Amino acid sequence: MKICLVTQHCRPTFIPLALLYLKACLVERHKCAEDDVTVVECGPEATEDEILDRVLANGASVIGMSCYVWNVNRLMAVGRRLNIARRLGQPLRTILARGGQDGAAGQQARSGARAAGIVVGTRYIHTVTEMIDLGDLAAARDLLAAWAKSVD
Repeated sequence: MKICLVTQHCRPTFIPLALLYLKACLVERHKCAEDDVTVVECGPEATEDEILDRVLANGASVIGMSCYVWNVNRLMAVGRRLNIARRLGQPLRTILARGGQDGAAGQQARSGARAAGIVVGTRYIHTVTEMIDLGDLAAARDLLAAWAKSVD
């Protein structure tokens, strides 16, 4: 099974550590062949068509998209087009979209807009089996609600 992990960077110097860690885990712990797991990095100027072409050229049956504030719209559009291609007879692909904590990127993109990161402990982060304790989730919700009331 070929796996393609794709992201679009917010700036040319960005390093996709989460995808590199995920690839290492797939190779070392899950015994995937290194050549069967590809990380596709697209620069900030990459168009939807360019990203789609690079993903399709990979020939992967599983596509993981690393979504963040700066790329979620474009990568979700690519995902929709991949689903259309699948319905039109392209080989079956499983598409997984996940992301990280983007408070700083959101703040920088909006020239210093208010941003707050609420980080809640999870297990198996950046995988399809990521889990969270519902009590922790409720506490994060309550914290966010209390903070929101304090903001003008």
